[in-house]
Parts: sequence; C-alpha cells; structure tokens
Amino acid sequence: MKRLFNRKAYVYALCYLSLIPIFALIFSLVDLNVGDHSKGVVTYIYFSVVSITTLGYGDVLPNSSWAQIAAASESLLGIILIGLFLNALSIQHSQEIEQKELKKQEKENAWVAKERFISFERLLLMRIQRYQEYSIPLTVPISGDRSEINRNFKFNDMKDLFKTTLRLTDNNFKPAVSYYFESLFEFTRTLEDLVKLGYASKWPEMENLCLDFCQLSKSLDFSESILNQPNTRYGNKNASEEDAKSLENHTGKVEFLNSNGMNQYVALYMLLNASFKFIDQYKEHASRIKNG
Repeated sequence: MKRLFNRKAYVYALCYLSLIPIFALIFSLVDLNVGDHSKGVVTYIYFSVVSITTLGYGDVLPNSSWAQIAAASESLLGIILIGLFLNALSIQHSQEIEQKELKKQEKENAWVAKERFISFERLLLMRIQRYQEYSIPLTVPISGDRSEINRNFKFNDMKDLFKTTLRLTDNNFKPAVSYYFESLFEFTRTLEDLVKLGYASKWPEMENLCLDFCQLSKSLDFSESILNQPNTRYGNKNASEEDAKSLENHTGKVEFLNSNGMNQYVALYMLLNASFKFIDQYKEHASRIKNG
C-alpha cells in the first residue's frame, strides 16, 4: 500500500490515459447503444473518455450488464487514479519544499560551522606561532641565526636545548627545551579541543589529521625524562651537559637503539620533524575550509 502512494505523479497520469484505449477496446466487445453515432473506434474512444471523466452525456448508453460493469469500472478507476495523481503531486510538492528547506538549512549549518572553525582557529594559530618560536632554540644552536625555524635541522643542531632561549621575555635559567614542551602541550591541548568541541566535525579529514598528530605526540613524549636531566648526575658530571655533548658529537643514523640514553632525544627529533609536517598540512586543510 505504501508503494502505491509513493509513485510519481506521472505514473498515475500514464495509467489514467492508458485506461482510455483499454476500455475503448472492451466497449467494442460489449453491447452499447450508440444512438446517432456510428459504431467505430472514434465512438468507443469517445465513450471511454466520457466514462472515465464521469461526464455521462447519455448519448451513448451501455445496453448489457457487462457494458454497465465496464463503464462503472472505468469511472471508478478514473476517480481513484485522479485522486492518486493529485495526492502524488501534493507529496512531490511537499518533498521539493522540504528539500529546499533542507538545502537551505545545510547551507546555514555549513556557514555556522565554518565561522566557528575560523573563530577557534585564531587561538590555534597563536598556539602554533608560540610552538614554532620555541622550536627555534631546538633546531638552531646559539651560534646560529635564530630568527626562524631551521626545517632542515640535523640531530646535532639540538645540542643547545638545555641552554637559554635568548629571548628577553624568558628566564635565562630555564632551559629552552622546557619552554618547548610547555608550548607543545598547549598546542596539542588546543588541537584536542578543536576535535572534542566539534569545531572540525564537518571535516573528518581535518579531525583525523589533528587526532593522528596528538596521538603521535603522546607516543614520542619523553618530556619528563628530558626535563629531569639538568637535575641528574652521571657520576660527577651533569647529565644534561653530557647529553648535549653526545648530541653534538653524534654520527650515523638517527634511530632508536636498545638501552640507549639518546632514545629520548631521537623521539624529540622525530617529534619536531613530524610537527613541522603537520603544521604545513593543517594550514593547507584550514585554507581549503576557509575558502571553500
């Protein structure tokens, strides 16, 4: 029954029109009083049209029970099909209005989602800027140019991570790596908020990109061990100073080794490289969202 009422309007119109020749053929086989008309195709089609439209002029009359049944059946089917046709038109019109409203709502929702993302991104861009600023002392030695990040930095370039940032606003007794991790944690927390609070819910690719980086960041987090090195001693020597020398003199591949005290710095090296790549990808996605 549900399928019957869900047909398109043109289906009922075709059924209605097809009944005219069908019943014209039936009327040619039953007893009709054609009056002044001549028996022929035109008369039978004429009576079929008059019957299905329930006009009933009376100039052609059914003479037998079968003819009466045929005329009554055609009239009844015509009324039913007209009703179904009008109902289908009404449903189709309602669906078109509903689709227009849905598209309008989707457009408004997309605009709101985009504005929410842009408003939150202002905070995120501040976090990214701060993170990049504190990545510089880890990628550029004190003797180098610290005006910008060295994206092609080498493992040995991290040798001054326990020294000052050289920023006038920072504590000179606090190592650069400490400021780095603080900025990293602020950055990743903001990324998590971007996802948790639904600011990127309309863009799954962006959500997945942020979540993947946050997960990678946690897996490469050796902050507790690294930040504790200035307070650790290797015999009579300061652990952070010995690690800095090892970083400066390191040769060969940068990779994790079993029971190697440098693994924490290998993780930091990988994290820095991954973060630079992520920031580029994030900005590319964000640009598409804002310009889309």
